[in-house]
Amino acid sequence: QLLDAQISSAGSEKDLSLVKEVVQLYRDVGNPPNAVEEKRIPPTKVRFESLMRAATIAKDVLRERQQAISNYMLAMQIDGIDQVSILVAFEETLKLLLSSTIVKQGASIDILGEIEAENEDPLQLSLQLCNFVGNKYPNEPLVDEFRGATLRKLKQPNSAYQSYEKAMIKSREHYLNCRNESQQNSEDNCFVHLKKFISTSILVAAAAREAGISFDDQMSCLAAAENYAVPVLASAQEYDDEETHMTKDDLISEMVELYNNMGVLEKKRGSLHEAMKYFRKALDIKGAFLTSRN
Repeated sequence: QLLDAQISSAGSEKDLSLVKEVVQLYRDVGNPPNAVEEKRIPPTKVRFESLMRAATIAKDVLRERQQAISNYMLAMQIDGIDQVSILVAFEETLKLLLSSTIVKQGASIDILGEIEAENEDPLQLSLQLCNFVGNKYPNEPLVDEFRGATLRKLKQPNSAYQSYEKAMIKSREHYLNCRNESQQNSEDNCFVHLKKFISTSILVAAAAREAGISFDDQMSCLAAAENYAVPVLASAQEYDDEETHMTKDDLISEMVELYNNMGVLEKKRGSLHEAMKYFRKALDIKGAFLTSRN
């Protein structure tokens, strides 16, 4: 912790050898060598948090993406960790694997543990991780979303569309479940699920376009999200707590993005009048929201 504090202090010159030592220390805590006696192995949560810290320092300080991926992957494979934490590690890993630098380099990843990659190509590893996490959490839309992103990079538009569509369906189910259990769920939690449904709907429409699917089918994805969101925004009240305000901010931004995508879609099929209608909706909802906030 003392070494970590030194490398985390703002404005200080970083001794890279010290940083690498800290990363290795965290990694050894999270992934103890075989020689360590079982009774001396740290608790599960400590191991997970140590590997996540090692990955974060490797990514943000050392700029060693491959090392960060390796540590995130080890963290994902620790048993007894809650779903939210595993998904954080999964998301960070997939973002790195799908980054242009990693894909362009075809970088070799130091892979240990349960996930044994037959091919260390980043995109193939990305698919393996989607399968690994998807088997743990079959109803998690984030997995299908990243699988779709990977398949787009692999130039498989039809498969990408199918994955994004699964993510959209699961996101919609999560939102509906949240709304139906509103007494057990806070309003801002349902806002989060609705925002996810809108964002995955946008991704489905984009993937549908790349797969050569009709304009009408593309628009139906976006219109379905609009139909769910408009009544929520129309009835949404002002909230006292800042956290719910911020969550609603995100939902408004996603609605602006939705209407802009609907406008672009109409413009591409030559319906300029319809395109202007949706662009105007994007401006109106943003303007109305800013007015209410001020």
